[in-house]
Amino acid sequence: MALMKCTECTKEISDKATACPHCGARSKPKLKEVLAGVVVVVVVIGVLAQCVGSPEGKSDAKKAGPAVENSGVPKRDESAAVTTATIGRSTDEVLGNLTVIERSASVPLRDGSSRESIKLGKYLHLETVGDPADLVAYTMMFGAPSDDKPAAVQTTMYVGEVLANTFPHWGKAGNGDTVGKWMVTASKQLSANVRKNKDDPDPVILERDGLRIRYTANTFLGLFFITVESLAAS
Repeated sequence: MALMKCTECTKEISDKATACPHCGARSKPKLKEVLAGVVVVVVVIGVLAQCVGSPEGKSDAKKAGPAVENSGVPKRDESAAVTTATIGRSTDEVLGNLTVIERSASVPLRDGSSRESIKLGKYLHLETVGDPADLVAYTMMFGAPSDDKPAAVQTTMYVGEVLANTFPHWGKAGNGDTVGKWMVTASKQLSANVRKNKDDPDPVILERDGLRIRYTANTFLGLFFITVESLAAS
């Protein structure tokens, strides 16, 4: 572990720390991390655009604005036994420093669990389930329009940031296993799954840190979904 000086208080901290333990200032990404992030965004956008490359897919992605209800978002099995398993993260922790455009309460689940719809970008919505202080799960719903590159870049970056906020230790081991690398690999796998079965492609699933990430696509709507829930959830 190497030491560096905090850019705010100048005290020595670990180069792997996400925030200064002395003043609380968040560590700024290094140049190589920024460049790696740019590469990830470009690759992911290209792969996702292939999944919904038809004119119909592009058109539907444009219309994927604030409507979250009945949008094809993966449904939780409300008839299953109620579980208290949570992801151990609050809504604020998942959002981090992201700017919220709009947020509103959604219809509660049959078991009484609360839901909230949060608009983070033109093509990105986050739907949370459970107590905002300790979520049961959340789903990111997003489009990948090929004719609006700035919005597509922002969407990809925000999706990565939400995942990084959810898994704060992901990428800290220094072995190349990062959120960005997984997004590239998972997007390529999802694209391959779409080519095999466009109507009902298999999801890409990753289990880590006691949580399950489920990455799916609805090619008819031109939308993608990333759901995070506890492994203990039914």
